[in-house]
Amino acid sequence: MKNIFIGVLIIVALIFLSDRIYKIYSLHFVNSHESIILINNRLLLDEIDSFFNLEKGTFNPTEHQIVFSLFKRDGYSLEYYINLPVKNNNGQLAGTEFECNIKYESVRPYRFYDYEVKNRNIIVRVIEKNTNVIRQLNSNQIIAQKYFPGVYQFGKINIFNVNKSGITRHCN
Repeated sequence: MKNIFIGVLIIVALIFLSDRIYKIYSLHFVNSHESIILINNRLLLDEIDSFFNLEKGTFNPTEHQIVFSLFKRDGYSLEYYINLPVKNNNGQLAGTEFECNIKYESVRPYRFYDYEVKNRNIIVRVIEKNTNVIRQLNSNQIIAQKYFPGVYQFGKINIFNVNKSGITRHCN
């Protein structure tokens, strides 16, 4: 009976220890079922209309915004999108981009899990500024949208540049 009790205690201690190690690891590194996508928006204001195949002068930065998103698998609470963090570098300021050596701790709030996304497409939309960006939108709230195939990977921080040619990987 004493040996069984000691065996159970050892098993419980090993489970507790492995849980602690996993939690510490998860605080500092991206797990294989997580991904983080960061976007450097390098579209110039005069390139946005041609990027979305809009009539020249349609995009107005005071009335419209560009949102980068992923489709959520389940629309619970009517939230249909996971919006991606974006740094805009419209040719005005240098150094306003996500860098390759970014630390996981600083971008951990932006992570998502593989079971949360419906497909791997990145959606780039021009919407009205006063629109709720995570709920499903009706057709007159979306000015334009484009889909790009999901070139991101799970288990790492993915940084992409968006310019008039499309989406390219910033870091390998």
